[in-house]
Amino acid sequence: MIPQKQIILIFSLLICIPGAASGEEILSEEFGWAQNLTETWELLDYDANNGIASFSDMEGHAIYQILLRDPDQAGDDAPALGAQIASQLAGTETPEADTAPFTFSGHNAALTEAKWTAGSNPVHGYIVTIDDKPLEPGASPYPFDYILIAFSLEEEFNLYHDFILSNLDGFSPLEEETPMPGAISLFIRSSGGSPAAPPRLNPVENPRPGMSSQRMQPMLNLPLEPGSSADIEAAVAVIDREARILNQFAEAPEETRTAAWRRFYQMLYKDSWYDMRSAAEVIAGRLEGHGVMRSEWPGEILSWVQNFAYRRTGSLSDLEPAWVCITEESGDCDSLGLAYMAILEHLGFESVLMISEKHGHSLVGVDVNGPGARFPHRGTQWLVAELTADVSIGMIAADQSNPEDWMGFDLGFRAE
Repeated sequence: MIPQKQIILIFSLLICIPGAASGEEILSEEFGWAQNLTETWELLDYDANNGIASFSDMEGHAIYQILLRDPDQAGDDAPALGAQIASQLAGTETPEADTAPFTFSGHNAALTEAKWTAGSNPVHGYIVTIDDKPLEPGASPYPFDYILIAFSLEEEFNLYHDFILSNLDGFSPLEEETPMPGAISLFIRSSGGSPAAPPRLNPVENPRPGMSSQRMQPMLNLPLEPGSSADIEAAVAVIDREARILNQFAEAPEETRTAAWRRFYQMLYKDSWYDMRSAAEVIAGRLEGHGVMRSEWPGEILSWVQNFAYRRTGSLSDLEPAWVCITEESGDCDSLGLAYMAILEHLGFESVLMISEKHGHSLVGVDVNGPGARFPHRGTQWLVAELTADVSIGMIAADQSNPEDWMGFDLGFRAE
């Protein structure tokens, strides 16, 4: 059982911790967990003795906590633990709560939606519980059982709902799992159900003629299977949720807006990266089978992506899930960029996403040798990859070639 004193309910006012960071990527060096926090949320407290962390939005009306339980401590499995925490918070054996199990990266887990009272304030939130023991025999256990609690005032729950879910999705038990889908995405994948969201509009598609380039030949007719409906539903839910969050920073100061843009793409990349590994394996086998030199792989894959139909979803983000992009061979520049980057990373090539608000366009920068335009970002000169025009890697339209028009985003977890 988690001692009641460890469930820290900070609610009546915002506690300001000197040096507290907003929207930070946080790594617990002592306990190994990682958290990508939504922009404008802050670290309130971190206990290096037990790994417990507390976060809040800037208004102090929503709270998010990470708690750890020693796996040697006798206790219940993830669903029972979630129900137990809900009872503990509500102070009753019959709390207003609903618990559903799911699988979190090969471990038993549960999502509990609950209501309780913090002080005199009715609150509403979620509890995620993750078991240390893996489901697969021989797999490595986690060092702890994990308990995530995120909630807000009941009257403001709808206002904070996206942020609460996004922070839960931003948690990883281990730093090496930061590119993996988060708890809420995995819950949707396991259950096939997600919180209600605004419907998407009808897609807008502009088919493009097939290309005759010989560079395309190794990539024709790849045997890629469509994703499951649950996986696609989860990806769409994450895309739309993160787009709604990003939209709230449209009028924010430039530094905050830029940070919000980066996290938006990070969360989409985190949700899709692992899914793309099988596609990368198929592509590597095809390119090797055709004798394509490894240094030419980014260009060959780019030619394949450039041949896709340009399609916008008509949603707030206009993005397709990465797996939908490559199996249906369609998408807009953002969608294609994220899919291209994920494939490249699985194949051992580093890349960054280049975004221009001025041009309303996205490119990818690739760390590979070759002639052409390059963009500087974090000490590296990245070779530009245009995703929606039939041009070789390194080529860019002259009116878009000013590096100052572009923001560069490396999308991996980066605790600094």
